[in-house]
Amino acid sequence: MKAPSLITRKAYQNRVLRLLENDDLLFVFGMRRAGKSCLIESLSEQLSNRSAWEGALIRIDAEEARWHNVAADDLIKRFDAAYDPATRNVVIADELGCIGDWERAAEHMASKPGVKLVILSSNRRVLSEKLSLVREGRYDIVDVLPLSLDEFIAMHGIKELTSAVTPAHAKRFRDEDGNQLSAGELLELYLTESSVPPIAGERLGDPRAHINADGRYSAAIVHDILETSFTAGLSAITAQALLACIISVLAGSMGRNVSATWVGKQTPLYLDRPSSTKTVESYIRAVVSSNLFCVAERYDIKADQKLKTLMKYYFSDLGVYRLIMGRQQEDHSAALESRVFFELLRRGYEVCNGKFGEEEVRFMAVHGHNRVYVKTADVFRERDRRLLLSPLRKIKDNHPKVIIVSDTETRTTNDGILILNAVEFFLGGSWERIRPIY
Repeated sequence: MKAPSLITRKAYQNRVLRLLENDDLLFVFGMRRAGKSCLIESLSEQLSNRSAWEGALIRIDAEEARWHNVAADDLIKRFDAAYDPATRNVVIADELGCIGDWERAAEHMASKPGVKLVILSSNRRVLSEKLSLVREGRYDIVDVLPLSLDEFIAMHGIKELTSAVTPAHAKRFRDEDGNQLSAGELLELYLTESSVPPIAGERLGDPRAHINADGRYSAAIVHDILETSFTAGLSAITAQALLACIISVLAGSMGRNVSATWVGKQTPLYLDRPSSTKTVESYIRAVVSSNLFCVAERYDIKADQKLKTLMKYYFSDLGVYRLIMGRQQEDHSAALESRVFFELLRRGYEVCNGKFGEEEVRFMAVHGHNRVYVKTADVFRERDRRLLLSPLRKIKDNHPKVIIVSDTETRTTNDGILILNAVEFFLGGSWERIRPIY
């Protein structure tokens, strides 16, 4: 049985479909192979099949061969030839940042009556102040995040064997080859396999996954960082060896608080020379813009303020993380922490790395007036109990406090702290106070 290759990420498709109703600029961001193009392809078919929609659909993919060496004036000419002033025009533009002076062409398209411009990109630098709609705040963003556990299960043909009322830690599953999996084994796959939809024929544990991860990593470095920086006239990102070094340092420190100064001091381990803090800062910004990493700012809960240093950087694609780190060096705890971070983002929360005094609260997640404090742990040993519970108990407000653990059943402490099985969390159960926003 082949793994499904073009399963649409429906939650994102529905969100984009809703946002097509307004005239604001729409950005769809996500790492390489996150499913952005597949999402738009499915959306295009859906629009074409809607009897109530009679608009014009204009597609631009700057990475296709026919768009290579196209300048802004050429892009404007092609748009004008397809534009229909008598109807609604949805322009879907993929990787416009590859085209020099692309902002002028985008401004031209967005200024036409009846045009909805949707820009897909693996690099957030296309969120440009050169666009009037951006300066005016008239834009929406859809971030296509790493696969949820539900999506991971569906896309790899995994079936649940137990009933919906079976506690998460006791659930059983069957993979596409008929092998049974415990909840812990399923979680292990989720924490080690790729975070993007599988390509045609790619199976769990497939040796080709390493090659595919290498392709995504190389494309991110070359196309989303080096070439994009060159096209945008950003000369700071020029040294591929330094770029790869900084990515390796960030990967090796995933789950730890780091500064650009500290990262710069690690570069002699790879390049036999230190790098200045200013240079490292510019490279880190480029890496985050390319969606290889997502950053969690630090938040002092006691002082109720964000801090400007010692952030955490989470690898978006755990398949690429494993490629860089190697199977022996990958950090299981860091991988769990990363998956929890992205799941909180997926549910619509702003997520910071929290601290209370000298103790760490892994995440403080906020949406409006709602707040939740979260810690993560591979295991919940009795000897670690005080260390895990201590910072949460010192926070005296009434917001939920949760510890997400890989190896235990869900239960609640006497003072109301929820010890939540990780599989149950990822599948959306039991955490009634924190439901997906979208």
